[in-house]
Amino acid sequence: MTAAPASPTGPAPQVVVAENISHVRQVLSVLDPDRPLWVIATDSAVNHAFYGDFLKPDRFIAVPGAMCWGCLADEAPPAGWRRIVDVVGANRDALDQVVAALPPGSELLYWHFMGCMPLLSILIQATAAGHAVVELDSDILSGLFQFQRRGPEDLAGTAHPTYVSLLLHAGQVLGGPIKYVEARPRGGDDWRYGALGIDGADLGERRWVALDDWATLARRYGPLVEGLLPDRAAARRALLLDDTVLADPRVDLDASRAGLAAAVREMLDEGWEVHLKPHPNAATDILMLPPEEAGQLTVLPGWLPAELLMGHYDRVGYLTSTASMADGPDERLCLLPRVRYRDEAGETFCWSLFRLAFLRGGQAVTLIAPDPAETRRAP
Repeated sequence: MTAAPASPTGPAPQVVVAENISHVRQVLSVLDPDRPLWVIATDSAVNHAFYGDFLKPDRFIAVPGAMCWGCLADEAPPAGWRRIVDVVGANRDALDQVVAALPPGSELLYWHFMGCMPLLSILIQATAAGHAVVELDSDILSGLFQFQRRGPEDLAGTAHPTYVSLLLHAGQVLGGPIKYVEARPRGGDDWRYGALGIDGADLGERRWVALDDWATLARRYGPLVEGLLPDRAAARRALLLDDTVLADPRVDLDASRAGLAAAVREMLDEGWEVHLKPHPNAATDILMLPPEEAGQLTVLPGWLPAELLMGHYDRVGYLTSTASMADGPDERLCLLPRVRYRDEAGETFCWSLFRLAFLRGGQAVTLIAPDPAETRRAP
C-alpha cells in the first residue's frame, strides 16, 4: 500500500474512491477545482496513470485490489471470495491509517456497484469516523441498469446458502453491513452481474450527479490530452478502440483478428493514419489485432479515456464501445461484422452490446461489410 505526502492544511478535500477508471465521466463531472483532491484507488498501473499522473491529485493512496464481483446469486460464490474478504483483516492497520489521515470534514465519493473489499472497508470506517460518505449515481448507471441490494436476511432461502454465511463473515471483518448487489440492463430479465457491496443508505447520502457532456470535458482536459498524442502524419486520422468483448470464449479470436487486421489494412491503403487504443481493463494485451499487425500502428496509452480523444480524430473504428458515441469524429465505423463466433449465443451477445451503445449515443454509424464490399448504414 502506497501514499503520497499529505496535502497542505486547507479546505476539506473531495476524496474519490475508485476501483478502476470505468466511471471516468462521473469523476470528471463532480470534481470541484476549489477544493483539494484526494484519490483512494486500487493498486494498478492504470489507476496510477490516470488518477495519479493525469489528474495530479493532492494525495493519491493505493490499496490492494481484492475484488468480490462477477458471480450470480444462484451459484456458489467462488471459494476464493472468503480469502479476498480476509485481505481486509490482514491489512487492517494500514487501512485504518488511511482513514486516520483524512482531514476533518472530508467527503468520500464512490459509485455504488463496487466489489473491492479494502475500499468498502475504508468507506465503512470513514463513516464511523464522522466523514461524509456519498454514494453517487447518474443516468449512465441507473439510467441503463437496474440494481438491487440484498442482505443476509433477504438471501436466506432465495440464493445459494453459502452467501448468507459469507455476508455475515464479511460484515464482521469490514465492520459494517455488507450486501449482495445485483445489476441487470433495464428491460432485461436476468440479473447478469453480482458483487459484494454496500448500500449507501446504510452509510450516508445518495446523490444523483448531473453529468457534464463529453464535449465539455474534452475542452476542459484537452490540453492535457493533446500533449500525449503524436503529431498528425496524414490528412485523415483514425482511432481504433480495442474491446474486451473479444475475450469472450464464444468469440473465435484468431478468425476475428484476421478479419479485423484486413479492415485495418484497408484503412492504411486508403491513406489513413491509424492509432490503436487498448482497452483499460485488458492490461497490456491487445485483443483486436495480432501482435505483428498492432506493432505497425501507433499504440496509445490504454488508460487514456477514449471519449477525450475523439475530437482529435476523423474516424473511430470500434466493436461495441460506448465511448465511440462521444462527440468528435465525422465517422463512426463499426467493425463488428468482421468478428467471427463459435456459436450463435456469442454473436447475439456481441450485437446486444453494440445496440446498447448505439441506442445510448444515437450517433450515425456505418457498419463495415463482412468482407471488402460496400458498407451499409446501421438500422
